[in-house]
Amino acid sequence: MKYKNLFWGVLLILLGTLYLLKQFDVIYFSWRDIVSLWPLVLIFWGVSILPIKPWYKLIASFSAILVMILIVHYNPGKWHSGWLWIGDWHKGDRIELKKSEPLLESSQYATLKLEAAAGSYVIDGTSEQLVDFRYIGDSATYYMRTTVDDDHQRVRIGPEYTRKQISLYQSHEVEIKLNPNMVWDLDVDAGAADLWFDLTPFILDNLRIDGGATSIEIKLGAMSEDVDVHIETGVSSVKILVPKEVACEVNSDSFLVSKELPGFDKVSKSTYVSPNFSSASKNISIQFNSGISSLKVIRY
Repeated sequence: MKYKNLFWGVLLILLGTLYLLKQFDVIYFSWRDIVSLWPLVLIFWGVSILPIKPWYKLIASFSAILVMILIVHYNPGKWHSGWLWIGDWHKGDRIELKKSEPLLESSQYATLKLEAAAGSYVIDGTSEQLVDFRYIGDSATYYMRTTVDDDHQRVRIGPEYTRKQISLYQSHEVEIKLNPNMVWDLDVDAGAADLWFDLTPFILDNLRIDGGATSIEIKLGAMSEDVDVHIETGVSSVKILVPKEVACEVNSDSFLVSKELPGFDKVSKSTYVSPNFSSASKNISIQFNSGISSLKVIRY
């Protein structure tokens, strides 16, 4: 029996079984959660080329799957979704949660640390508060914690995980509004999430996104002198809009990334710059590291 035939047979049976269980409302899950397990493909690929007997390869493959299941089960806070049987959740049960953090008069700088679970996350619009937060989803278990250091307010937002079972479906819709008078650092840790950020009204210093199977669209503005953008993902689709009057540099040395950079000049194997890079007074620097992804940077 050939290992590769057995592997693909088991994989197709597993995917078909998951699809049928989802169709008959036995379990709920998002296919983005399945995509986020793409590193398992590298493990199975590595096992397939090991110079060992087929049965040892099969044992190694199932051991990898078992370890993954145990990690997901005992670390639900690290896994953004999981198994959820129909008896534990009912379609249509939607909860709305609103939170806000007041702006201190002494504050000039702010940091937002966002932990994004599976779902959609939008930063759009301004607020007189430091942060306005609105959540619609299956369970109102989001926290907002704040620390203050002189003229710097730091806000941390994320889901709280209290259930011990694995769940493969959770619905999250999050909308965030920020104060436009602060100098912002944004730090986003995203799993299988959709991110849409309109940052044009804000003075942005740094933007960091660490994602898995993520869809990202960001619109940057011209309010800042210099902006550093660092994005690191697994399997993702990334679109970034930058204003034409601002110089832009894009660096990406990931060889499995499809790049679409109209109007940019290639200055090295991994570096692209806008035509006004040496003359513009404002600059946006984008560093993109990823697995199998697409990157599109559009000047508007």
